[in-house]
Amino acid sequence: MILLRSCFEVTGRIRFLSHLDLLKVLERALRRADLPVAFSQGFNPHPKIAFGSARAVGLASECEYFDVELDRYVPPADFRQRLQEQCPCGLVIKETREISPASPPLMAVINCASYRVMVQSPFPFTQEELDQKMDRLFDKKEIVVERVSPKGRKTYDIRPGIFSLTAQALPEGALFHMDVAVGNEGNVRPGEVITALALEGEMGAITRTGLFIRNVGGEKVAPW
Repeated sequence: MILLRSCFEVTGRIRFLSHLDLLKVLERALRRADLPVAFSQGFNPHPKIAFGSARAVGLASECEYFDVELDRYVPPADFRQRLQEQCPCGLVIKETREISPASPPLMAVINCASYRVMVQSPFPFTQEELDQKMDRLFDKKEIVVERVSPKGRKTYDIRPGIFSLTAQALPEGALFHMDVAVGNEGNVRPGEVITALALEGEMGAITRTGLFIRNVGGEKVAPW
């Protein structure tokens, strides 16, 4: 079995595609590139492609991942180039590497996501004000949020999943960078973190800047 892992970027209008629709776009690009993608067995065979953490509709991302199994070897650089030539504007295959067939699935290992969030305000923040708000946030023992799903309303404590948070005061508002939990052990939404800060402003652009494996010591590594 030949397994390739790719890092890709999602920007522009294509970021408004759902996770499922983006998968279909990628499948079509792989077919047009005439790459030897392996298919599952059974009545309804499908290409063996697996993504990392699902991306919310409308969220731009600088670093998503997917794995694809091939029937025969293709050099990773050739795979990336051939696939990129068939991708629509806004979908950029940044890097492809061959990984061990024994590698655990992306969904099983990615547990940390990095985000860049802009908060716009007509009243400029001071750096001291932002630092104080972040200190108060981290002093809290719990931060309870409510989420609504088809199954009803449910509350979550997102405090354990906020790993780091920094902010820079700007004339038009504040720019935040955060590392939060994602994956099987829980998801923290960047908007929930901003809301918990109780800022006087409106949330602007949100960009996912990375997906990582975070160990118990807090070290982050890319999932290669």
